[in-house]
Order: sequence, then structure tokens, then C-alpha cells
Amino acid sequence: QDLVVPNIDKHPFHLPDNSLHSDIFKVGKLKLLRELRRFEVKKESNSFELKELGQLLGLEKLGIYNLEMVEVKEEAVEVKLMQKQHLQELILDWNTNRSNKDPMHEENVLESLRPHSNLYRQSINGHGGATCPSWFGVNLSVKELECLQLSDVSWTNLPPIGEFWLVDEHGEERRSYIQGQRFRNLKSLELVKIPKLKKWIGNDPCEVLSHLELLIIEKCPELVELPFSHEAGCEPKHETNMTCFPKLQRLVIADCPKLSSLPHIPWSSNARYANITGVDSGLERLHYFENLDCLEITGKKDVLDSAFWREIAFHNLSKVKRMSLTTCPPLSLDHVEMLSSLESIAIHGSTSWEGWTPLLPHFPKLLQVNVCWSENLTGLGVVRQQKKTEARARPPSSSIDEVEEAQIGQGQSQHDAREEEEEIAAATSAGLLMLPSQIQTLENFDCPNLVLCPASPDDDKDGGPNGGGGGGLQGLSSLRKLWIQNCPRCLSSSPRFPLPSSMEDIYLNGVVAMFTLLPVSNLSTLTRLSIYGCGDLGCEGLLSLLAQGHLTKLYVHRTPKFFAHLVPPRSEELELASRSCKLQELQTDDVAAVLGAPICTLLASSLTELQIYEDEEVERFTKEQEEVLRLLTSLEKLQFRSCGKLQCLPAGLHTLPKLKALYIYSCPAIRSQLKVDDLPKSLQVLDVQDSKSNKLRRQCRKFIGTIPIVEAWPTQGNKEVEPHLPTPPIFLAFPNYPIKISRSPFVLFDRKYCLF
Repeated sequence: QDLVVPNIDKHPFHLPDNSLHSDIFKVGKLKLLRELRRFEVKKESNSFELKELGQLLGLEKLGIYNLEMVEVKEEAVEVKLMQKQHLQELILDWNTNRSNKDPMHEENVLESLRPHSNLYRQSINGHGGATCPSWFGVNLSVKELECLQLSDVSWTNLPPIGEFWLVDEHGEERRSYIQGQRFRNLKSLELVKIPKLKKWIGNDPCEVLSHLELLIIEKCPELVELPFSHEAGCEPKHETNMTCFPKLQRLVIADCPKLSSLPHIPWSSNARYANITGVDSGLERLHYFENLDCLEITGKKDVLDSAFWREIAFHNLSKVKRMSLTTCPPLSLDHVEMLSSLESIAIHGSTSWEGWTPLLPHFPKLLQVNVCWSENLTGLGVVRQQKKTEARARPPSSSIDEVEEAQIGQGQSQHDAREEEEEIAAATSAGLLMLPSQIQTLENFDCPNLVLCPASPDDDKDGGPNGGGGGGLQGLSSLRKLWIQNCPRCLSSSPRFPLPSSMEDIYLNGVVAMFTLLPVSNLSTLTRLSIYGCGDLGCEGLLSLLAQGHLTKLYVHRTPKFFAHLVPPRSEELELASRSCKLQELQTDDVAAVLGAPICTLLASSLTELQIYEDEEVERFTKEQEEVLRLLTSLEKLQFRSCGKLQCLPAGLHTLPKLKALYIYSCPAIRSQLKVDDLPKSLQVLDVQDSKSNKLRRQCRKFIGTIPIVEAWPTQGNKEVEPHLPTPPIFLAFPNYPIKISRSPFVLFDRKYCLF
């Protein structure tokens, strides 16, 4: 039965869902309709004729699709676009996959779809005619247009937005230039799939482009020149090449393989966003985000000459805080000095580490370094801070003393500078990367030959912090976070205690040449330790970490011998560790090892969250394991995730007095009957909606009303909800769940600026 709404044709209204627009039967009856974003010509019957639109004189937004279905131009005339004086946005779309095109017919149709002069936004897509309509060219009638989008057209002339050179069917260039007509306030321009476009020359007085804020050029295979193209090889020193675009804020250039000359990025202080990819230059990809203070550049491996950086306007990058460089040559010192605000840098796939070592100490605010994808990086070290002479700190007793101490200070400074230069030169020749001492976060990915530098004789003589000598990364006295992934030898030849005592967060993934935790057992401020796929690594040294009283989160995955190496400690060690232990969160894939003394005895009074994740062996809990689980009297959250063979939950959950939340995700084999008496009265949340067990979900629905929050309905499509995976992009916080990932360690999201 049809839905009848009384007097619907007497009240202005909008349809909230665009997908509904194309399904409106006899839409012409809705005379006060304000928006019709999608009307498909002759979609099903004569109820979708263009004449239906002729009655909708109050439309403000209109999209007409499948215009190839128009048989005669008189049908287009019946739309009465000229009478729609309130129309602000108009989309005219032809199906680009149609087999037959009649250029002359389609020209006549588009000519008949002339809109009212009040139009602000216009999109034309897939038109098969050979020329631009007169109302869009020599007899321009939509001069107040603010947004223009042209896509997939092969016109021999283009609207009056400058001087164009187009390629005809014989490969010859022909000029397209309309004088005496111009748009007065064009702010957004998008040219996509214009196959004949070869040159857009900026010889005009530029009035038409003076208001432009957004420019998108995509998929123009013959394009070689744009109005702001600068002379190849010209070093950017000022903003002269963008005089036609004084207000341009956002620029996208993509898939124009013959375009080799580009604007300098960022072109001015007005620049907010730039995305350049698929062009004929040394750049594979460039992303600039002013609001994120971020620049991402990917270079082509075979184009890494000295001219590479000439596309970048470093003088406009003084506020950039984050930079990612993939397959790029080292910067010059002049460039580094202009990046005065840089706090984070990612260097991926470099083959010239010797060029980076002298540069990193010149970033005064650098706090975060990400190094990735390099087989020829063999070592990491720290540029030592040279000792400043004490003479300069003491007040002089006379002018003679003042002169003498100034001379001493100058000599010491020169000596320190020479020492630093020699140290950097030695590191460079050895293939090492030396880091400035102020670094707080260090991330290393996929560097199979990377090791930490051993202690030097001077370091051993002086003695490093914690009695371990120097070397390693101890010189990074401010280091808080360390992420090592797929660098198997990184800690294999380091000194006894390679890390500074300032460490708070460590993530180790694929560090297979490390066999105990003794190298990190001295870290008294470490709060989180994540271990994944670390071969035969054992937990010797864990008791020392727990006894420090700061470690609150421990994640261990795919390291099968880790807990097996925990020998029962002496009673005094156990008492000290259990009294000081503050571990609150434990995630593991080894139930059998964890639910056994002495580890649970240590954690009984502190552990509040236990996550059993991807245990592929456990089917049911033994009585001994259930007894040990009951020792965890402080437990508030218990989670089972991706335990494919688990058939039943452990007995005795009702004895856990503080348990507030129970989560079961992706455990399809659970068949046991769950009763309300099996759960503690303290339980506030029961979440089984992604358990992959329909039987368990049905059982848990019985607890609705008894337990405050019960999530027992499957998610849409019965899809598994992904866990909180660690995402190690250089500028994001460290993860909550250290699970292996395959995504790039630094990926910025893509932004597409659409007109409609």
C-alpha cells in the first residue's frame, strides 16, 4: 500500500537520504521540493521523464543523470532550467560506459539545458559533444558561478578561464581562448579526464582566477603546462609563480604523467593543502597539510638527483612540525635550518644514511625519529653532548680573568666542535645513524642489519648510568618511547643496559636475537612493555622490572618460551616483587603458562585486566588453572578473544569479587551453558555480540535486566570487530594492543574535496 502524506505538495521540504531521490515516482507533483540530488532519466517508465522536473520551480539543488537517454532536445527544454531562479547547484551527467555516442545530439541537449544566471555550482560529467555550450562559453550566462567541475569531456573549446591549448585527433595543438567573457567569483575548479588538454597558459590578466581557493587537476594524460608552472630547475625564493592564484588554498594534481613542471609546495602562506601524485617529476607523491603542520613526500627510486628538492618551498615550511620522507635524498643544511619548528621526522627507504647523520643534530626541536625499510643501515648511536667549560659559568674576578676565561671557553668550544665533527665523520663512514640527544620517541622498522652501537672505551671508563657503561641509546637521556619492529639484531650486541633510565614505553616485534629481559631490567620508570614474535626470548629480568613498581601493562604474544623461563623465585624475591608489583593489565596468548604459579601469585593484588588473545591451543581450563584464576581477586576486566578452540569458560568466575566486565570475541567453539550463578554479582558489562557463537549470544540475552549492560546481538553482517591494533605511524600515540600489523608505519589519510 502506498504511503499517503496529506498536503505534501503544499509545504517546502528536503529529502534526507540521497539514495531516495532517484526512486521518487511522479516527482513533478512535489512542487515545493527544494532538493532533488539524483534524478535518473527514464529510469523505469514514463514517470521519470524530464518534463517531471519542469514543474519543480523551487528547486535549489538538482542532479540529472543518464542524460544519454534523452531522445530529442525538446525533452531537455521541458526541464525549464532558465525558470528555476532559486537553483544554486546543478549536476548534468551522462553515463560514461554507454556504447554509442552522438556528439551532435548531445551538444544540442546540453545547449538546451541552459540554467538560470543565479547558478553557483555546476558539474558536467561524461558529455559526448565536441564543443562547450554557448551559455558556458562565448555567451557566458552563469558569470556568478563559484564552483565548476568538468569531468570526462572532449571539447575542442573550454570555458573562459584562461588560454588553453588542446590536442586534436591528428595530434596538432589548437588554441582555445574566449575573450570578453569571464567568471566573476570562481572559487573552486575541478578538471578531470580532459584528454585533449595539453596546456593551460597563464598569459591572462588573471582576474578570472583571482578568487580561486581550490584547484583539482586529475587524469589529463596530455597535460604538460599549468598557469603556475615554474621554470624547471628554478630554486624557489619567493612567491612569484602563483600571482594568478593569490587566494589559492588547496591544490590537487593527480595522474597527469606528462606534467613535469609544478608549483613550489607550499606556494604561499595561504596554502592549506596539497596532494600531488602521478606526475613526471622526481616526486612519486607529495602531501601537505597545513592544519596538521605536516608534510609527506615519496620520491621515485630512479630520480634522486640534486634537483629533487627544488619543488619544495622550504621558506614556507617554518611552521611544519612533522615530516615523512620515503625514498628521498638527504636534505641540505640550508633546508634544515628553515625547518625550525620540526618535531618529528620519518625517514623511510633511504640509501644515504651518511647524509643524514650530520643533519639531525641541527633540528633544535626534534623529539621523534622514525627509521624504516633499510638494509644498509647498520647501526644507531647518539651524538654526545660536549661538556661546556665551567669557566664561562663562574663570574670573573678581574678583566684579565675575563679575557683568559673567554679564551679558554673559545678554545674548549672549538675542541668540542672538532670532536663532534670527528665523531659524526666516523659514524658516517661506518654506515651509522647518529641521533641527537634530545629525542623522546624512536621507532625502527624493517632494518634487518640494524644494531645499537656498543660502548666506546671512554664510555666504559666513565661508567654509564645504572652501572652499565655508555653505548647503545643511553645518551638519549630524554627517550620515553621505543618501538622496534622486524629489526632482529637490534639488541644483540648492545651493552649490558643499552637504554636510558628515562624509558616509559617499549614495543619489541621480531627482535629474535634477544633472549632475556636483563637488558631492560634496570628501567625503573618503564610503565608498558609489549613483546611480539621475539623467538626464544625468556622473562629473566621480569621480576626486577616488577619490583621497580612502575610497570603497569605487559603484552606478550607469539613468544612461546617467555613465561616458561620464569623459575620459582626465592621467598624474599617473591615477597619483594609481590609487595612492589603494580602490574594492572596483562595480555597473553599462553593461558597454560600464565595461569600458573608463581606469576599469578605476584599479580594477585594488582592485576585489574586480563586479556587472553589468540590462544590457539586452549580448549578448556584445567582445575589447577581455574584455582589460580581465582587468586586474581583484584580483576575487574576479563577478555577472551580469537580463541578458536575454546569450548567453555573457566569455572569459578563468580568468585572474582571485583569483576565488572566480561568480553568474549571470536570464540565460535564455546558451547557450554552459561548461567547467572556462574557470574559474579559485581558484573556490569557482558559483551558477546562478536563471539561468533550464536548459542552463546542466545544464552546471554537471558541476562538482560539482570546485568546492567548486555551486548548479545551480532554486528551487522556478523563481521568480526577488529581489536585495537597498534598503529605505529610516527605521530600517533602508542597502541593499547600490540598486535602485528601490515600497514605502512606512516600513512596520512587521503582527502578528496568534492563540490557536491
